[in-house]
Amino acid sequence: MNRTFRETDYLLSEHMPIVTRRIFWAIIAAFFIISFAQLIPVGAWLADHLVYLKASQAIFQGNVWQFLLYPFAPSDGGMMASVINTAFTLLMLFFFGRMVEEQMGSRRFLWFLTIVAVLTGVVHCAVSAAVGAAAAPLAGFLPLTLAMLLAIVLWYPDAQVRFMFFIPMPMKFLGFLTAALILLGVLGSVSSYGWPVGFALSLHAIVAPLIAFWLLKRRGVLDFFEDIWWHNPLRRGPKPVRRMSMGHPGRHSDPDDRYNDPHWKLDQ
Repeated sequence: MNRTFRETDYLLSEHMPIVTRRIFWAIIAAFFIISFAQLIPVGAWLADHLVYLKASQAIFQGNVWQFLLYPFAPSDGGMMASVINTAFTLLMLFFFGRMVEEQMGSRRFLWFLTIVAVLTGVVHCAVSAAVGAAAAPLAGFLPLTLAMLLAIVLWYPDAQVRFMFFIPMPMKFLGFLTAALILLGVLGSVSSYGWPVGFALSLHAIVAPLIAFWLLKRRGVLDFFEDIWWHNPLRRGPKPVRRMSMGHPGRHSDPDDRYNDPHWKLDQ
């Protein structure tokens, strides 16, 4: 079993950088663990208190780890919905996650996803608690998927992709289509649960891209967390010299250097 995992991980390493690959495996592991755990009462209780983000638990009970774990939780709409959600997440990671990580660098990409996940969770908990839906859960990788998609749309708006594997379209059109689907999802949620509860339940699909846009435009935020890493006394090894990379914009000679990359300076 361990040998099979190592061989599969080696094959994936040819197509996926390390952070994307580790998230890929973590989502698969979380799917099987949570799916089997929910078959027993104690496991269902642990999953509900560990990975599903709820304002009633994360804020009022201090379960702050839910802000980091909820992206790995499968959908709670049944087994079939969980399978479809997990398969879609893995597919988006394969296509978009590796592109964003190669452009940003592994450490910046990890900070990017962490900040989007935490801030989106904070907004979800605050709004859901304010409208009286503190027990409404937030689970799944959708906020981070939308953040990665936004980054690709901003960097490569004219790149051709195949929607549903058959329909060719530029990335910017895929971004517009995604925005329309988000709007339909918000309207459907409001229609089902009423205002403002329905809006609060779907707010994460709007907040996550906005936070990602802010991080991409204000790269000083990621620089700040990068500096925290390099000033960590527990970190080993010297800090690499920040130098200009003359290679392909998506593949840099120094994977830790994105400070002088013109493609990273979206505000110029």
